[in-house]
Amino acid sequence: MTAINKVAVIGSGVMGAGIAAHFANAGAEVVLLDIVPKDAEDRSMLAKGAVARMTKGRAPQLADPAYAARLTAGNLDDDLDQLSTCDWVVEVVLEDLTIKHALYAKIAPFLRDDALLSSNTSTIPLADLVSQMDNSLRKRFIIVHFFNPPRFMRLIELVTGPDTDPVAAERARAFSDERLGKTVVPCNDRPGFIANRLGGLWMNAAAREAVARGITIEEADTVLARPFGVPGTGVFALMDLIGIDLMGKSRLSMRSLLEADDPQQFHTDGLELFDQMAAKGLAGRKVGAGFYRRSKDKNGKPVAETVDLATLEYRAQAKGPELAKSFGVDFIDQAGDRLADYAWAVMGPTLSYAVYCVPEITANPADIDAAMELGYNWRMGPFKLIDKIGADKIVARLKAEGQDVPPLLALAAECGGIYSGQGRDRKVLLPSGEQADVPRGPGVIFASDLTDAPVFQA
Repeated sequence: MTAINKVAVIGSGVMGAGIAAHFANAGAEVVLLDIVPKDAEDRSMLAKGAVARMTKGRAPQLADPAYAARLTAGNLDDDLDQLSTCDWVVEVVLEDLTIKHALYAKIAPFLRDDALLSSNTSTIPLADLVSQMDNSLRKRFIIVHFFNPPRFMRLIELVTGPDTDPVAAERARAFSDERLGKTVVPCNDRPGFIANRLGGLWMNAAAREAVARGITIEEADTVLARPFGVPGTGVFALMDLIGIDLMGKSRLSMRSLLEADDPQQFHTDGLELFDQMAAKGLAGRKVGAGFYRRSKDKNGKPVAETVDLATLEYRAQAKGPELAKSFGVDFIDQAGDRLADYAWAVMGPTLSYAVYCVPEITANPADIDAAMELGYNWRMGPFKLIDKIGADKIVARLKAEGQDVPPLLALAAECGGIYSGQGRDRKVLLPSGEQADVPRGPGVIFASDLTDAPVFQA
């Protein structure tokens, strides 16, 4: 395979800059390009500004300031000729199919015949992205979806299509694994792929049910975080990080891309909350005000505040509920409790949807667990949570409420769970009833291979 030594990243926003920086961290020479701002004195000011910021902050994008020497900033009008020397071109522009198609047409004449072209899209199917490409470029086009921040988040979702050259896909996979230090999870070409398909439903359900049930942000983030192995920031703080305006756009995008009978449609309904907050300028952490914000009182002391979901006005942040200290996966046995019912209203559909999506988004349930653990920092993916809670308990509650039970979930209840075995013999249940190996990359050893192994005794 042709070595990857020089990479171009197109789009210098938060994700584009982060991806460019991490390629530089991996030792690649990187060209970072963006549009020319109107009336700009420096036509490459966007990309140059992004490079300048890569060494800033508590968690800088560049692992070493010296790596900035590996980056060259330019623009999409004057510097397209630099693409002709690149082994891999990564598109990280707006999630707008028209804009992406126009960009691909603009850069195609400058790409080498063996250069990879990939998109960092988080929702748009590959089939739509390549619809206006010639066969030569289709063969070299893939989706390589990074997670924010690219330097630290270990997941990459890799999506290929029927025309993709397997050699091209393997070049991207091998570099992402060996040089970028990522776990590469293959995904089917479906909207949202794996992590955002499931994570989107989880976040939408959390917001929707909180509004409907009068649950406060503090209660929601306490109940849905630590008890389920989710980062302590919780779901509303995560939406602040993603951007509340982007949450609204993503919701509408998924509504348009998914089939009308897809269960996610129900959980994308009734979420005008995102649009209302964005209209008030409460777009999240990037503007310093979202579901959470920091302000100062009349004496200048810092004050932590949260939004009241009923009024969208700020109030002093309260402490999380005491129940959460002892709250755990036994929430399913506490029907009738206000917070336990909220947890079920969010986690029940989330876990059920994970099962529903096999084999549509991936053939192996362990891929979904890996995506949520590495892309959303869940300590346990949804199928591991199902085993922890008890598939039989989940099935019983779904039936008691008259809800559909996905066949794989019913099968897991009969078989005693999704996973079986230990270490290298660990297996995962498939919809067919067969047991499959837990996927692992070439040469990968899981910690469980060691911790599950019997202790050697002389």
